[in-house]
Amino acid sequence: MGAEESAARMVETYSNLEAVPVVPMKSHRAVREAARCDAFLVHRPGVPDTFDGDIEALQEWLDLASFILSDIADGGSPSERGRRDLYNDILGCVRELERRGLTVLCGVMSAPQDRLPDWKVAIVSITPRLTDPGAAKRRHVMVDRRVIAFPSGPVAT
Repeated sequence: MGAEESAARMVETYSNLEAVPVVPMKSHRAVREAARCDAFLVHRPGVPDTFDGDIEALQEWLDLASFILSDIADGGSPSERGRRDLYNDILGCVRELERRGLTVLCGVMSAPQDRLPDWKVAIVSITPRLTDPGAAKRRHVMVDRRVIAFPSGPVAT
């Protein structure tokens, strides 16, 4: 491969990466910030299929929290105690993943889209401690903006 092609491939690969700040998902604040996002991206490199059910449960809890905290939910915002209970349930799900040997990090990525300038995506990184022991100290994950972009074309109204 020539120098020009090599340089073009590097630009294509790395120019779309964005460093997203992450923290261990261990606090109500982390859960609240994730739940206030418009979408979730779960990245789970090297996580065996045996964790599928637990990860799906975490996603369901986050979806529920997002719905309850949205303006769409009928009946208004839940009480402070109701939110705490919801956040505790989500953190219980995270603790179970950690007890089974995984690290769960989360962060928020601003991802403006056509017609959705305030679009935010919660980034949830789940990795095995056995193969990624330093994950709990990680402060950023790199996310390819193309992964969270809507396909171009007409939007249904």
